[in-house]
Amino acid sequence: MVRDRLAAIAEPARMELCRHLIGEPITTSELAHRTQLSEPQVSRHPRRLREVGLVTSIREGRLVYHRLHAKLLLSLGTDVLTTIMR
Repeated sequence: MVRDRLAAIAEPARMELCRHLIGEPITTSELAHRTQLSEPQVSRHPRRLREVGLVTSIREGRLVYHRLHAKLLLSLGTDVLTTIMR
């Protein structure tokens, strides 16, 4: 599972999304706005991060909020967390 998690965050766009998700739950549209990616581009990345347990997503009406599991990320090592927080 560690290898899968590392592979999931190795994608630069996913790493960028993790930077935004580290502090608060954020909607798909807000992530798209912050990263200059389209909503369809953004929505596929949290899906991959959910598959490896690094992100949870909660639907509230038409909005989907994504939240990063920082503790799981931290378990991958402080160097990974430090890299994401840069």
